[in-house]
Amino acid sequence: MFNDEHDFFFCLLRGNKRLALVNTNQHPAARQIVIPDKQKPRRPPLNPEQVDLNQYPELENIEYHVANLTAGDCIFIPSQWIFQERSLDNTISILYNINHKQALQLNLQELKTCSESDPLDSSLTLDRIDWTAIESDPENI
Repeated sequence: MFNDEHDFFFCLLRGNKRLALVNTNQHPAARQIVIPDKQKPRRPPLNPEQVDLNQYPELENIEYHVANLTAGDCIFIPSQWIFQERSLDNTISILYNINHKQALQLNLQELKTCSESDPLDSSLTLDRIDWTAIESDPENI
């Protein structure tokens, strides 16, 4: 399970994953369980696949969301949400941490200059990449 102070952009390039997400602004007890306060005694580890409600009764009525992702899917995960990912087969994914403070300090003129002189094909998207080498021999990535 993950939790961070930044937003995330999660993209699945290959395979299938299931994400379970909880908004800790609505359910602060969930955050304390995943990231316990160092001053408090530790509880038994949480098994997200089979939550023991005797150990964690505060999770009994928690609202959660499930996202089933397939290759090419992306999902935005807001800050203060915890999520647990489960790979359903071999996967390749990208988790991009969005630092808004850094992003807000971008120089737009610098970006325009960079894109005008960039020799790369801007029409290249992930769906146009030939993934056959990865699929036929995933150990040699």
